[in-house]
Amino acid sequence: MTTGTAGGNSQSGDITVSSAIGKTAGGDATLLLKARNNIAVNANISSTSNKLNLTLWADSDNSGAGGITMTNAAITSNGGNVTLGGGADPTANPAIGTADIGVNLNNGDISAGAGNISIRGRGEAAGGNNFGVYVYNGSVLQTTTGNIGLTGTGGDGTNRDNYGVYVVDAGTAISVVDGDISITGTGGDGTGTDFGVFVSDNAAVISTGTGAGAGNIAVTGDGGDSAARQQLRRRN
Repeated sequence: MTTGTAGGNSQSGDITVSSAIGKTAGGDATLLLKARNNIAVNANISSTSNKLNLTLWADSDNSGAGGITMTNAAITSNGGNVTLGGGADPTANPAIGTADIGVNLNNGDISAGAGNISIRGRGEAAGGNNFGVYVYNGSVLQTTTGNIGLTGTGGDGTNRDNYGVYVVDAGTAISVVDGDISITGTGGDGTGTDFGVFVSDNAAVISTGTGAGAGNIAVTGDGGDSAARQQLRRRN
């Protein structure tokens, strides 16, 4: 499903998933949701029959405006890869927020099993609280042998708290068994506390594997250019 450039009507080029999408038969498949602007997932997307490779591609016209939100919804790919991003190539470029946040997961779960999860976001360049990737309110990202990668850049707002990657709230978790977790965050250029990566309020980043095959966790932060920048912060 693709939305293109604006024509003679007033449509914005957004995609909203408001009813569940389920793959219940057939072999491996791919679902691409490609929006000129924003993507909102408000209902479940799942597969119970082989892999579903899913890509949410916002800002496909590469204008610098198009974020992704998941609210009270779950993606279950049954081993397929899940990619959230934007711009010219969602595997390499971020979705860019038009309402503060690049990728906003509000009680939004993604389970990929042996598949990989890749999320890239950048906050809006105005005001504050412009998070690149925001995972909160009990959102759970999980794989078994698949890898999880989060890359976020805080927006260059004029106020504070422009975090690159923000993972917060009890029940929120990023979890692997034998896959690897990579979190890379760069704070924005606001007036202060623009953390690269902030994990807070009992949120968990965890590998549950054991022995030599257990997953590795790598977290890299850059605090941006604000006077009160911090690369990494953990607070329970």
